[in-house]
Amino acid sequence: MHSAPDRVVPWDSLVVTHPFHPLRGHRLRVRFVKRRGADVVFVCDTESGMSVTLLRAWTDRGPAPAGYRVSAAALGELRLLLDVLASRCPGSQDGER
Repeated sequence: MHSAPDRVVPWDSLVVTHPFHPLRGHRLRVRFVKRRGADVVFVCDTESGMSVTLLRAWTDRGPAPAGYRVSAAALGELRLLLDVLASRCPGSQDGER
C-alpha cells in the first residue's frame, strides 16, 4: 500500500538555499532553465513580480551544502601563510600588497 507524501514539492518551483542570498528559504516559481557555461541556471519569479536568475548550486536542486565552515583560527593561519609567501616574492616590501 502506498501513502501520499506529507508535502508535494512541485517541479516548477524551487527553494533558494544559498546562506547569504536575500531570498534564502523562499519558494520561487521557475520560469525557465538555461545553460550558462557548464552550469545550469534557473530564471524564477519572485513574490514581488520581479525575475531573478539563480545558479543551481544556490537552490534545493543543487548539491547539498557542506556541513562545515572555516574557523577564525584557520583563517588567521592562512593569513600568516600568505604573508610569509608574499614576503618571499621578488620586489615585495613589508606592508606592500
